[in-house]
Amino acid sequence: MKDLAGKVAVITGAASGMGRAMVRKAASEGMHVLAGDIDEAGLAETVGGLENAQLMLTDVTSPDANEALANAALERFGGIHLVHLNAGVLTGGFTWENTVDDWRWVLDVNLWGVIHGVRSFIPRMLEKGEAGHVVITASVGGLTSGGLLGPYTTSKYGAVAIAESLHRELDIIEAPIGVSCLCPGPVATGIFRAERNRPDTYDDTCGPMSADAEAAAFHRALISAIDEGTDPAVIPELVFDAVRNDKFWIFPHPDFKERIAARTESIMSETNPEYTVGLPDAIPPSR
Repeated sequence: MKDLAGKVAVITGAASGMGRAMVRKAASEGMHVLAGDIDEAGLAETVGGLENAQLMLTDVTSPDANEALANAALERFGGIHLVHLNAGVLTGGFTWENTVDDWRWVLDVNLWGVIHGVRSFIPRMLEKGEAGHVVITASVGGLTSGGLLGPYTTSKYGAVAIAESLHRELDIIEAPIGVSCLCPGPVATGIFRAERNRPDTYDDTCGPMSADAEAAAFHRALISAIDEGTDPAVIPELVFDAVRNDKFWIFPHPDFKERIAARTESIMSETNPEYTVGLPDAIPPSR
């Protein structure tokens, strides 16, 4: 999809981070933009000053909310051409220490949010029959894992699988819709502070941080790595290049490819997994 001016973009997780940067980039390309998120104040800041962007309060964990977002794009702008399913949250700790609500919250947003989005947007895009593109935000954590991020990496492995399945399925029916899978490493999005928008239906608190010294050191290093990560404003340039060139994989941090390749080799050689999350060397290896 080369010509973007005048087309319609819908972006979830748009109240901050990569989503906010995507909204602003899409608007600068002359697209009509519908920005969705659960954070109304953040959304207002995102679209502030943009004449061709509108907001819509959206809980991506709800299938009805995704349906409403898709319908709103058609009603307000007359089409849907670029969909970026980007909403994401994160919680850490030992897998057995995460509460049921921790798991539900992360999977509902990161995985079910993508599922609901695909089910709502793809049929409408197919019905319109116009060229389009879907971007799914996964993570290098969806291609390699090192522990202490169980709910998050589980959700991102699922997001990668959905993106690959969708790409193949649209190819089977020769639909004019491309798919990209965005797999960033550390980006300064503040995702570790996503709890501020955690609904009360998920118990309002994450599970207690482990008293284990190694786990605590991991979390300090992880939060630091993310806070000092890539500026989110860098990401949309890579995304829009992929959209224009029908490119599936988007790796803002190519250094992680070595870790991904090592994991693949471990699978093929049937050797035990090693620590492969690809974060700074200061983070202790898994035991």
